[in-house]
Amino acid sequence: MDRRHFIKAGLGTAGAVAVAGCFGGGSVGESYIPDYSRWTVTDGDPTETHSIFTHVNWNAGTVLLNGPDRTGETILSNRAVQNMLDLYPTIGYPVSAVYTALTEPMITPYPFAADIFPGRVGGFADEIDGIQTDSTTYVSDVAMVFHGTYDPSVFEEKYTETSGVTVEQTTENGGFTVYAGANDVDDRGIAYAVSDDAVAVIPATYSTNNPPTTAAKNVIETVTNQQSRVIDTTEGQWLFNTVGEAPIAFGMWGPTGWSNTTREEGFTSPGMKEIHSYLTTLDVTTSDGELTDSTAKFAGIYADADATPSQKTVQKQVVGDASIDADITVDGNRVHATANAKTVVADLLSSSS
Repeated sequence: MDRRHFIKAGLGTAGAVAVAGCFGGGSVGESYIPDYSRWTVTDGDPTETHSIFTHVNWNAGTVLLNGPDRTGETILSNRAVQNMLDLYPTIGYPVSAVYTALTEPMITPYPFAADIFPGRVGGFADEIDGIQTDSTTYVSDVAMVFHGTYDPSVFEEKYTETSGVTVEQTTENGGFTVYAGANDVDDRGIAYAVSDDAVAVIPATYSTNNPPTTAAKNVIETVTNQQSRVIDTTEGQWLFNTVGEAPIAFGMWGPTGWSNTTREEGFTSPGMKEIHSYLTTLDVTTSDGELTDSTAKFAGIYADADATPSQKTVQKQVVGDASIDADITVDGNRVHATANAKTVVADLLSSSS
């Protein structure tokens, strides 16, 4: 899936908290690798395969969806988010991640689709006993993973036989129980894996080479064996180390470069024209229903040093505006930036309400 279709899918429909807390993960030297990075499975050799992935902690995601007071009404418009992508890529991509995580249609055939999103996300069911989702990680063409606290027995008792869906346990691996079966929507079948802290959903359309059951097993084996993932490469580790932990993230992994066709389809500023891989993050802080702070980070790897933009170009075309306070470093073919996103995010929420 290319970046245009990926983001378009997320923008099609949208249904103090200082977001600091525990995100899981581990440290490498003085750097921090977020826990969701272990799910950045590529559909093949990570040194050759493109991948798009997002992560959303819903404590922060609801601030962007429902405003700092999180009233439950979706206030962001599609047009506003698309404008963010054009004007402020470093901030816009993480914002789009919230929509992508919430509106991905491929989870619809699953019997727990209406129950697994956190109840505080507007338009979805209240949380039920045995299912508490805190965050989601979405990897294109691979899986959507829900993180939180889950009672595997609930999935065994509540969802194995529901209207139009019949699934059964197929295998266990790495603390996960894999379920597979049929449904009325997709004749290729469905598969998902459940543990006490994650539910990985593998819709049939994500796997062109394997049936869903095989794809589910492969994902769990890859995560358990710690191989064939973005985080297992030197460049991938640099991306995660550079931006560190954050509640909202949007990443593009393309070690052989993105095609000209993909670039020309939009959602890429001139300052990112020759980029190979990047990771953007956004943090938001609220107090008493007001946005008090927001920080965006960007880490990018370009084709080579000659293709890497200058600090001035990064400020204008990657961060997005000369007026945004940003700390930018250009080192060879690598760029990283930290930007104060409070004004931009506040204006976005205000203009969309």
